[in-house]
Amino acid sequence: MKTKSLKLITEAANTVEMVKQENDPSKPFTMKFRGLAACSEKVNANHRVYPYELLKREMEKYDKEMV
Repeated sequence: MKTKSLKLITEAANTVEMVKQENDPSKPFTMKFRGLAACSEKVNANHRVYPYELLKREMEKYDKEMV
């Protein structure tokens, strides 16, 4: 029997700080962070370089769908 191997893709975020945490039981638990989420045209911690236009499109998509 063959087993599948999976790879975990991660990226370090050393420039992120938590700026707010709400712990009110009557509201959903929320945390707000400040820091660099992504960087274009530069090698990142996973040795990838994302073109500006691609990263801009994906960040706008994230803002629209996830935030």
